[in-house]
Amino acid sequence: MKGMGGRPGGASVAAFASLGATQDASARRSNYLREEAQAIKHQESAVGGESPEASVDTAALRTKDGARAMPKTRLSLFYLGSYLLIIGIGLLLAPHETLTILQSTGDYGDAFPRLSGMLMSGMGLSIFGMIRARSQGLYPATLLIRVYFIACILALYERTHDPLFLVLTSIVGLGFVLTLGSYVLDRRAS
Repeated sequence: MKGMGGRPGGASVAAFASLGATQDASARRSNYLREEAQAIKHQESAVGGESPEASVDTAALRTKDGARAMPKTRLSLFYLGSYLLIIGIGLLLAPHETLTILQSTGDYGDAFPRLSGMLMSGMGLSIFGMIRARSQGLYPATLLIRVYFIACILALYERTHDPLFLVLTSIVGLGFVLTLGSYVLDRRAS
């Protein structure tokens, strides 16, 4: 039986040759990437005056795109995401009970607390997405947004004198202090 190329088994020989070329190219690419990684480690150790072993340890503190990792700040954002998600789901599913737990003395109806709960839980899920994606560039934005939130919450307290707003200020304020402290420590470490 004649295959491609006019000789017996020609198609299978061509397929094996093609497979071998693909494997060779893949092996060359892997070797090149390995050599590049070693060269980068060597350059980091030469620039920093550190031993190659130390540069391996600091390499673990880098993200995929080469930016410095911010582990403490990332950890502090779990508090932010958690309280947004927990309070948000509480307001969405049981608004009156959640407002009572948060020391509210005002009457805010049924629909608007549920809408607030939807928005809060959505923001909490967004924060968890940011944590999962390790989006360090957005970490400072969470601090600025919380300054805005604290100012708005205090203005609402001034208008209503509802203790709910003091409770929310303390929850948001604690998260702000945790993230700010963690951010400063992470920046000093890098």
